[in-house]
Amino acid sequence: MPVVAAIDVGSNAMRLAIGRVEPGKPVEILKYTREPVRLGHDVFTTGALSPETIHRAARAFKHFRQEIDHYHCQRIRAVATSAVR
Repeated sequence: MPVVAAIDVGSNAMRLAIGRVEPGKPVEILKYTREPVRLGHDVFTTGALSPETIHRAARAFKHFRQEIDHYHCQRIRAVATSAVR
């Protein structure tokens, strides 16, 4: 069964969910992790991301990539909130 990953880049946290997909059955969650990056704090107060926030986001993405590789995900989808736009 295919293993897929979903990344949600939110205003307060970045989340990764990895699951096994089997037609006709609920997704079996293999891994869920959350990183409290707080992108929105910078964007909504100063209008830009600080270097430290960018560093925290990059570190979270690196961690997510390691998990994605570990589980041999065949598909990855990422979505982001308005703080990223």
